[in-house]
Amino acid sequence: GLILQDLTFVHLGNPDYIDGKVNFSKRWQQFNILDSMRCFQQAHYDIRRNDDIINFFNDFSDHLAEEALWELSLKIKPRNITRRKTDREEKT
Repeated sequence: GLILQDLTFVHLGNPDYIDGKVNFSKRWQQFNILDSMRCFQQAHYDIRRNDDIINFFNDFSDHLAEEALWELSLKIKPRNITRRKTDREEKT
């Protein structure tokens, strides 16, 4: 995701040509992004399976639904109450 974002940013934010000549600065940035991706792909990561983490992401049954969370949020901080001015705002 981040690599694609970086490539898109470089591609859209830099012209292909400057004064009719290839923009090698842009190409160098693209190369560096792709080269770092290659390095990440070649590295060995010793990641072990953790069933607690997998179970956490696979089971959200004990979490509140969006509507229940919204209602709880309104109880904690009602939206129709004006906020208190900060000390800085009161001095001005």
